[in-house]
Amino acid sequence: MIRNIILVFLLLFIVKAQSQIIVDNSTPFDNPQFLVDDILLGGGVVSSNITYQGDSCQIGFFNAINTPLGIDSGILLCT
Repeated sequence: MIRNIILVFLLLFIVKAQSQIIVDNSTPFDNPQFLVDDILLGGGVVSSNITYQGDSCQIGFFNAINTPLGIDSGILLCT
């Protein structure tokens, strides 16, 4: 019995852990202008005429570091 319990604990600690993406739609990540200029395009690129129709809770930034997604971060758009 004790041997089985120890085996289960060892198997639980050996399994590689995966985390979930972290979504943030608080200020300033609820602003389409900020998301396009600072997250999507980065420095040195100028954008103009950015329009967005929808609620600010439908856009945000995600961080997927240490996940199997393959993308570290990006913009999240929901409908």
